[in-house]
Amino acid sequence: MLKELRISNLALIDSLEIDFSGGLVVMTGETGAGKSIILQALNLLQGVRASGDIVRRGAERASIEARFTAAGESGIAEMLDEMDLDFDGEVILRRVVRAAGGSRFYLNGSMTTAAALSEVASRLFSIASQHEHQRLLSSSFQLSLIDIEGGLEAERGELAALHRRYHEAREKLAGLLAAGDERERRRELLAFQVEEISGAGLVPGEDAELEQEMAVLKAADSLRRGGREAVELLDGRVSDDLGRVRTIIERMAVTDSGLAPLSESVSELFFLLEEKGRELRTWLDNISDDPARMEDIGARLDLINSLKRKYGPELDDVIRFGDEAARELEEIEESGGRAAALEKEVAELAAALVDAAGRLSAGRARAADRLAARVEAELAALCLEHARFAVGGIGGDGRDLDDIGPSGWDRPEFLFSANPGEDLRALAKVASGGELSRVMLALKCAMARRDRVETVIFDEVDSGVGGRAADAVGRKISELAGHHQVVCITHLPQIAARADQHFRVEKEVAGGRTLTGMTMLDEAARRQELARMLDGDSAGATTMAYVDELMARRGGSE
Repeated sequence: MLKELRISNLALIDSLEIDFSGGLVVMTGETGAGKSIILQALNLLQGVRASGDIVRRGAERASIEARFTAAGESGIAEMLDEMDLDFDGEVILRRVVRAAGGSRFYLNGSMTTAAALSEVASRLFSIASQHEHQRLLSSSFQLSLIDIEGGLEAERGELAALHRRYHEAREKLAGLLAAGDERERRRELLAFQVEEISGAGLVPGEDAELEQEMAVLKAADSLRRGGREAVELLDGRVSDDLGRVRTIIERMAVTDSGLAPLSESVSELFFLLEEKGRELRTWLDNISDDPARMEDIGARLDLINSLKRKYGPELDDVIRFGDEAARELEEIEESGGRAAALEKEVAELAAALVDAAGRLSAGRARAADRLAARVEAELAALCLEHARFAVGGIGGDGRDLDDIGPSGWDRPEFLFSANPGEDLRALAKVASGGELSRVMLALKCAMARRDRVETVIFDEVDSGVGGRAADAVGRKISELAGHHQVVCITHLPQIAARADQHFRVEKEVAGGRTLTGMTMLDEAARRQELARMLDGDSAGATTMAYVDELMARRGGSE
């Protein structure tokens, strides 16, 4: 419930503090007195856009602050807890609009975002204005009312999530299928490349080894001649000369023991020379210039060089290319399985979506019937005794899966007929301004028990209403105020007379500046204000008698 509203430097308001009671709170005043500024202040707390032009001339910023009490079932405590904000049963909303542009938002003294302020404000109060009358004509708004009436918000959220999953899966499947031909061509190419590379049985470094072996085979004759010459030298003069050197130094070491290490080294050289000679003779025995081997190596090198030209430039590059191609081929072959799995998932989601949409439509049809019956009853109480109200566009057979949107199949349309013998037609096409105001009020009353918002603000709910209908609207608003706090900006004395708290909004000029202020009226002032609303400044005894009658209808004086 709204307990206090503070406004500073907003349009014509310099500084204003208002304490609110429960029940029915009315605001009256001459046209142009500034009642709309109060509504503007409350709209600003719901996060509507604002420019610096709304700041009072000469001020740097405008400030709007409202204090509310919130019941446990409103969900405010949980909402503030998620925002890591304290909650002691009260919520303070504040917005500061700078003349230079931009706004700052506060919740319970902590800075917050416009979205967060708007979300919390929407749980604390609702505004029924001319703008909401236009929203009433929107199919999406009508659907929201039906879902609230049926308690179907959770089912609607589940269907929206299911709808999102279905379309995501369908898009993935379409992507896989659209790329099917290209993917098959790619699969065939990769399969050929993998087979060509893996079939070659490549070994890292193999090409260098083969090129070395080929070079030896081609030079076999010259290598053999050189080897024989070297063996002859080792077996001849070199061996004989080194043997004599070895014998001489051994004899010298007998006399000079300091030559012993040298003697040992020379002996090692002699024996090493003999060993290398044997290795050279073994190499001579094995060297080959086999033409068949040369042909095999040439063919192998031709294959390796061909693969290097395709996938290289180096042999390691060819091997790496083959490994990567094999991995991609495996992924493509697995994608066929993914497509089959996706097809199954899409089919299952489609069936679940159709089932959920059907169940939601059935629930909406029941809720729409209940709502229509209650609205008709409320309209009868608002002097539209012959009015009929119904909801079209809910339920029905033969609808296609592709017709299901995030909120289901249903596209409701509120239907209305004000007079006997007239067909039900779309509300937007047949309702006058006064009728539309009463339909909105009837809906508010019909759904009041389901509405978690404690404070309802009416702006010009009396538009186009007068006479007996005005009395009926006053009674209905007073009835709504029995379980909600209702703040009503009105020009109708029939509504104002039923107020539990009555404010007059008025302008004055001080110091060459125009100011808007508000005064809470006592009993006598209320009588005068009601008389003004009826007959202006010319109210006489008859008017005052009618004022007393109006005030008596609410159950006596305050």
